[in-house]
Amino acid sequence: MCFYHGYSEVEYDLTQFDEYLEQIRSQNNIKVKHDRFDSEDPSVSIPYKKKILINDNHATSVVPSFEYAHEIGHILLFNDSQKLYGFSELVTGIEERAAHLWALNAFYYVANQNEYIPNYVDAMVALGLPNSFEPLLRKVWSQYSDPFAVN
Repeated sequence: MCFYHGYSEVEYDLTQFDEYLEQIRSQNNIKVKHDRFDSEDPSVSIPYKKKILINDNHATSVVPSFEYAHEIGHILLFNDSQKLYGFSELVTGIEERAAHLWALNAFYYVANQNEYIPNYVDAMVALGLPNSFEPLLRKVWSQYSDPFAVN
């Protein structure tokens, strides 16, 4: 899982992110069911029912925490939608992009509070995101960055 030249696979402890997502899930009464389907089948959310079905067998480089955050994003952002949303690594479509941004903002919130992911490239590696996410990550990181901070 090497996305940038010079970066190798790195393990990050996403426990705090998972705990934050669980807090959001609980506060919003979102129901989650885990199952094992075909590896090509993504996790899905049904916003108007506040339900998420996680495919624990989904073959993707994206860490399960981000996929879960993405599905929570669909429920919180589109709670009146009658649609069924399936996780996609593509950054196309308004609803997919919005769910990706919700998940990235949630991740940034936790990372910033704990100061454990210093830049967006490390975040991409930590979350197992493909290169197509780079513009979204840069957007999230730059909107919160202090341009006058001295590192």
